[in-house]
Amino acid sequence: MTDQSQYDLSVTSIGYHAMKTGIAHRGVRTRRERERNARRQAILQAAREVFARSGYHETTLEEIAREAEFGKGTIYNYFSSKEELFDGILLTLMDEIEAMARAAVARPGGARVKYMQYALSLLSYISQHSRLFRLVMLELIRQDAGGYQKNMERIRERAEQTWRILASPLDEEIRRANRRIPDAVNLAAMFDSMLKASAMHRAGAYRTLDASAVEGTAATIVALFFDGVHGSSVKE
Repeated sequence: MTDQSQYDLSVTSIGYHAMKTGIAHRGVRTRRERERNARRQAILQAAREVFARSGYHETTLEEIAREAEFGKGTIYNYFSSKEELFDGILLTLMDEIEAMARAAVARPGGARVKYMQYALSLLSYISQHSRLFRLVMLELIRQDAGGYQKNMERIRERAEQTWRILASPLDEEIRRANRRIPDAVNLAAMFDSMLKASAMHRAGAYRTLDASAVEGTAATIVALFFDGVHGSSVKE
């Protein structure tokens, strides 16, 4: 083998080894990131359950650590305080609601079908987690002016993102029908607000909806939105 051939082989070998090492390091980083995210989600889930069961002010980080089956030190690696955990739960709730909107809009069918699916998902979700939503509402009200303003701005931003998602199928139908009606995002906001007002009213009154009530409430709100108060689809 010539000197040049040996040199080329060495360069190729070094390059291959470097590539394998780089891939291995990325794999370790990805695995560690997944593990860290899984621990963070487990802590948030434990906090949700303990907050809903015991109340925000009565809950300690030690209780959350026991629920999550982690040491208290592990909790502090992810969240510095109970307030930060509350913020994390708030963001998670908004993430899950946005995911419902995306899933509903991705369904086949027209805007009415998609809005019905979103209504069913959202009403069921809030009803199933009514204690947690009630706690979130109470704690938002109890926060100082700075904390309340910060969280309300965050909620507004995420709500507007959900409205834009929901507006997409409605906007398509408005354009096809060549109708001159209000902006689709504003209409989506009205629909979303009707759903949340209905669900949160029940959560605040310590009432939940069974599957039949969820379906009936969703159908009524969808009919009111698409057909109006005098529409034939609204059930008496």
